Amino acid sequence: MDQEPTHKFIHVKVVGQVSSLGGELEVFFRIKESTPLWKLMAAYCRRIGMYEVQDFAFIFDQRLLRPHQTPKQVHMEDGDVIDALLNQTGS
Repeated sequence: MDQEPTHKFIHVKVVGQVSSLGGELEVFFRIKESTPLWKLMAAYCRRIGMYEVQDFAFIFDQRLLRPHQTPKQVHMEDGDVIDALLNQTGS
């Protein structure tokens, strides 16, 4: 009897434009389909060494991702790309 794994993992790439780091930055993640995306978002910020989750808009399939959502809820598949857009602050 074939069963799907209880905890299916997917690989995704987060791509962001971070001018202070010299332009485009790609970070690869392996994440469970059931893991809330805030964990990936926080890990991205830790990986680049600056900023906080609220400093970015994470976009997938032309939609803003919410921290409580999971890859499964937004129909993410292995190899998908998330865009991390740095929020503009005015002064």
